[in-house]
Amino acid sequence: MTRSRPRRPLLLILLAIAVLGVAYLAVSASQVVLGASADEPLAGEAIVVLGAAQYDGAPSPALEQRLQRAHALWEDGVAPVIVVTGGKLPQDQFTEAGAGSIWLQARGVPEEAIRREVQSANTYDQLAATARLLRDEGISSVVLVSHDLHAARLRAIAAEVGLEATVAPVPSHRAGPAWSERLVRETGSLAAGQLMGFRRLRNVQAALADD
Repeated sequence: MTRSRPRRPLLLILLAIAVLGVAYLAVSASQVVLGASADEPLAGEAIVVLGAAQYDGAPSPALEQRLQRAHALWEDGVAPVIVVTGGKLPQDQFTEAGAGSIWLQARGVPEEAIRREVQSANTYDQLAATARLLRDEGISSVVLVSHDLHAARLRAIAAEVGLEATVAPVPSHRAGPAWSERLVRETGSLAAGQLMGFRRLRNVQAALADD
């Protein structure tokens, strides 16, 4: 009778992989939480507002919070230029960047101080396009404005696309299932992006969305 080989080594390998995977996710979650509360000196040649939803030219509450933070930074003289980012859905008349520009100009920011990135549909593309736009002006140092749970991922993507970035986080309401869901999503996105590269992750997500 032929005896089957013991499976214990295989089980130990699988257990080790599982433990490493859990540990990696725990580290990524810590990076997200610590990044959200990091207090760093804000310095840059441009302020970059990450896009969020707009409704017929009016910023959503999330986008308006980001614009308010960027406007305050601009008034404080942190940087002379504000970049607004974000494209639009097929049925929209306004881009996210366009809505942001309208909001800023209504509050005294001159048009010549605003740059618009109007093609992107995700965070990676917003930052990659912004890097190209600012590179033409000789700018690589930026202050990124978005909600706090995005901070760690923003720093990592900025480094990948060649931006020297600090982050001015907008506080999130840290309670309830919605915050927990956002933390889980950010942890997964940061973990995957750091493992495979954020550009490759964007390409994989786009391919899955097209299926």
